[in-house]
Amino acid sequence: MLKLINNALGAANAAAVAEALVLAEATGIALDDLVAIAGAGSGGSAQLQLKSPAMRAHDYTTFFKTDHMLKDVRLCLEEAQRAGVPFPSAAHARDLLAAARGRGHGDEDYAAIIEAAEGFAGRRLGR
Repeated sequence: MLKLINNALGAANAAAVAEALVLAEATGIALDDLVAIAGAGSGGSAQLQLKSPAMRAHDYTTFFKTDHMLKDVRLCLEEAQRAGVPFPSAAHARDLLAAARGRGHGDEDYAAIIEAAEGFAGRRLGR
């Protein structure tokens, strides 16, 4: 269960990073500035440092498949439901991962979660 919680937490953070990247660019913030400032402050995280470069480059070279992350998040949410404990940030990450999978990124790295965040926002980084 610990692995599932850890992965759900990582997925929730990756979802937030993806959404923050899209928002920052949409509002005219340089993505290098976002990563530097957030990384040095309370928004800093391993996901910001490890996944934001891949998200920005749309490089989904597989380190941990979207399908595998989605499976772990789903299993975590099932256990959370059995325990009667809500985990809405993980549920949101599950939805974004499922959308990325639906866009054909299941076998690629879960950095492809940016595809779902971009899809919801109707914009793509770098354009």
